[in-house]
Amino acid sequence: MHIYSLFINYKIGIEYKLLISPQVCFLEKFLNDHYDFDLRRIAIADPDYKDTSVLYLEAEDDELVMYNEGENEAEGVFYTSAEANGLAGIFIVTIPAELNEHIPVMTAQLKALKLPTTKFEITNG
Repeated sequence: MHIYSLFINYKIGIEYKLLISPQVCFLEKFLNDHYDFDLRRIAIADPDYKDTSVLYLEAEDDELVMYNEGENEAEGVFYTSAEANGLAGIFIVTIPAELNEHIPVMTAQLKALKLPTTKFEITNG
């Protein structure tokens, strides 16, 4: 019976791992299940994105008019494409301070579960 119970425990563990996908809700569930099961204080959020409105396409060859601050016609800040896309594919994991000792393990687990093109930061909430 000992081998059978080991197999069942292994099977349950593998089935749980297969349920976890790179989606934010599943990553958050995984972290809360392992590190903060009762209070579930671990949260994943997107950073504040910069507005990436396109002024015009080069192929359109439109005239670009910018206004002075005193004219109050145009609001907002203009970013280069490198500045605007710098935050794409980033998420922030907020954890309680008492879980700081688990950050290295959390980092390894998130690297294994997230998409290869995404990046993340773990911060205290």
